[in-house]
Amino acid sequence: MSFSAFPFSILCGIRNRQYTLLLFLAFFCFPTNAGAKEIVTLVSDLWCPYICQSAKQPGYIVEVLQQIFKDADIELQYHIQDWEEAIVQARSGAYSMAGPAARNEAPGFIFGHVFIGIAKGAFFTSRDSSWRYTGLSSLRGIRMGVVSGYSYGWVVDGVLKRSEELGVQVYSANGDAALLDNLKKLARGELDAVVGTTAVVTYTARQNGISDQIIVAGEALYRIPVFMAFSPVDIQAKRNARVVDEGLVRLRKSGKLAEILGHYGLSDWGAER
Repeated sequence: MSFSAFPFSILCGIRNRQYTLLLFLAFFCFPTNAGAKEIVTLVSDLWCPYICQSAKQPGYIVEVLQQIFKDADIELQYHIQDWEEAIVQARSGAYSMAGPAARNEAPGFIFGHVFIGIAKGAFFTSRDSSWRYTGLSSLRGIRMGVVSGYSYGWVVDGVLKRSEELGVQVYSANGDAALLDNLKKLARGELDAVVGTTAVVTYTARQNGISDQIIVAGEALYRIPVFMAFSPVDIQAKRNARVVDEGLVRLRKSGKLAEILGHYGLSDWGAER
């Protein structure tokens, strides 16, 4: 009897001592997905224009990573959620990477050598407020909004650690739209100041129709390189970090990086150095 005439269910139940037949059965009875495309996964909070929630403009970092991994024949998938939970999930291996992140926001993760952006921060207040940041003493008695789990550079992070001593009332927001929640509270007068990355605060306020209610109140004294943070339990983490490093160099040389950044009204941070 030929194999084509032999019932498949019976064929897969055969026990045979011959090695070649066992290989044959393993191949047909337990099909593999060796031909499936490799997937890497990114988790982050909403941090537009870095990471956005729009199919047309998903954020410049998403577009950059999509191009880099596409060139490596790898598919990128991404998910948006609360930042602290994103770090927990990526650390456990549920996602390949989180970010963008400052190195101290994801201790123990695998980082590349080429940063994927720079976070430049400032203090913001409501249009009607007379408060301005002029140094640590100007923060006394201020209700300041931050996003839980974020790093704001050594000066502001130091303030957060010494908030009670300095007389600062810190309100930490959570959720995948934590910054927007803080900005809305600022516009309503429920907060006196919000500290955040200038590009993100400006973009978020403009997209939500509150840009005319918020003004810059002083530099927050941070300019932090940000990277993709690769899961410490992912066996491909070091390779993925290398792929992103090499891809960023390639996209910068080809002009593709500048083209993607232009979609968001941004310029290459490498040109600022």
